[in-house]
Amino acid sequence: MAGESSDEVLAVIDPLVRAIDDPAQRVVVGSRLYMAMAARYPLWGAFITRVGTKRGSRGRLLDEYLTRDLQMALEAGRFDVVDVVVARDIALGSIMYGIETLLSGDAPADYAEQSMCALMRAFGIGAKEARKLAYARIADPPAPRGAIFERVDALGGEDGCLHDDVTR
Repeated sequence: MAGESSDEVLAVIDPLVRAIDDPAQRVVVGSRLYMAMAARYPLWGAFITRVGTKRGSRGRLLDEYLTRDLQMALEAGRFDVVDVVVARDIALGSIMYGIETLLSGDAPADYAEQSMCALMRAFGIGAKEARKLAYARIADPPAPRGAIFERVDALGGEDGCLHDDVTR
């Protein structure tokens, strides 16, 4: 179920990512949008971080799309990382731990941008460009479709949070 729900989110994110030519920007935008969806739907965000990457992303679209964009960035000489698997693991760690931090309520408003700036620096992008990539405006994706998100909306309303007036 975690993998399916992640795939539903990526179905609305990936078209926005594929419209971007720069593979480094694709990594940033895809990651920020995924983290933003977890903040938008905190029940889902908490769920995917609890089940972890083994059930939530390995062999699923998150793994496939992130690896695709990282490989493109490596081939284009945008990232200074020896192996795409190492880059994927670092990026997934940033995303998953980042979601937990966002949901904790202790994260600064620009946490996702700070995280992506640090990720770009770790991948060898200069400070000025990393900041530009991380803080660039991004599109607002539509709501994901599918049974899982219909259930989240029914339980929590449009903000994805449980409310006291909701009965189960």
